[in-house]
Amino acid sequence: MKKNWIKRYFVEITVTNSCNCNCKYCFETNHCDTSNKKEEQLQLKKIIELCENLKDKDTQLNLTFWGGEPMMNTNFLFLIIENTYKYDFIYYQMYTNGTLYENFNKMIQQSWFIFIKDRFHIQISYDGEPHNSLMRGYDGEKIFKTFDLLLESGIKSDLKATLSLDKLKLLPEIWMSYYNLFKKYDFISYSPTLDTTNNNIEYLNDWETSLKEIITYELNFLKKYQRPLWYWFREHEKISCLNSNRFHIHNDGNIYLCHGCPYLKNNEKFILGNTQNNNLIDLFFENDETEKNVECENCDATYCSVCHINNIDKNVKTITEVSNEWVKCRHLDKNKCKYYKIFGKYSRILKTAFRKG
Repeated sequence: MKKNWIKRYFVEITVTNSCNCNCKYCFETNHCDTSNKKEEQLQLKKIIELCENLKDKDTQLNLTFWGGEPMMNTNFLFLIIENTYKYDFIYYQMYTNGTLYENFNKMIQQSWFIFIKDRFHIQISYDGEPHNSLMRGYDGEKIFKTFDLLLESGIKSDLKATLSLDKLKLLPEIWMSYYNLFKKYDFISYSPTLDTTNNNIEYLNDWETSLKEIITYELNFLKKYQRPLWYWFREHEKISCLNSNRFHIHNDGNIYLCHGCPYLKNNEKFILGNTQNNNLIDLFFENDETEKNVECENCDATYCSVCHINNIDKNVKTITEVSNEWVKCRHLDKNKCKYYKIFGKYSRILKTAFRKG
């Protein structure tokens, strides 16, 4: 029977910085792997302690595995699952490039796999063509063997794209690429993340030109399938990390607000603690969002995933100050906001056209 969890906690874990790909837009490039067996054992101990602290509290704990490429350190990844799967309130998620088929095949052979497959969600990075080949250096055929394996094994799996601003002219082709995938996998959506390393507004015209073409495709798709292919066109709240009880354990033992923090130049001001000195249960950053950002509340965007961390004032020096700025910082990335506002305009055009039939 499915539980109605009173509270959810999110722990992100970088199991390795190593990666077998060299994606052009990756913000983790040139960061060496700092993991070691001693630190991994300490992290595992702390995670188990956290599970014990939460097991009688009607909570859900989400463990999310990041890299690098998480499947390049299956020893640690499997060890975490092996020691936590017995807690039925734990759900797992992983972001992966999906290229290491043999490692995934090894995973589904583990004795614990049958107990966690209904609690495991895996997102494979695939940008759609020609973007994927241009920015990742390999075509999609390499990952779909893994994708099929995961689906056949019963794990909930889907695709996650990145969209580079300097490739916005390719959007109609990318959309068609995902449409062709939909013909085989009728559950998938195109769900891109705008490249977080670039907020240049010189590509706004390319963005608008492509959206004008795509809403024609989307309207036909919507009429036929009663839902959009591009996830952003759905009815949903803007994505926000606010009011989510979360932190990130990096593989050097430091604990941050989120998985992006370790790669910032001044990352020390985002450190909540470390696995040497802190109990994990005491580090959850809870924000009740009592202070609303009026500009964001009244925004024209119908979808938004502007990153908080990239926008926090450079003068903020301590974790307390970071916490105080957390709610207020979304509107500071004015350039990226323009992209989401333009999308909002075309989202409303699409919905109006669909209602008119």
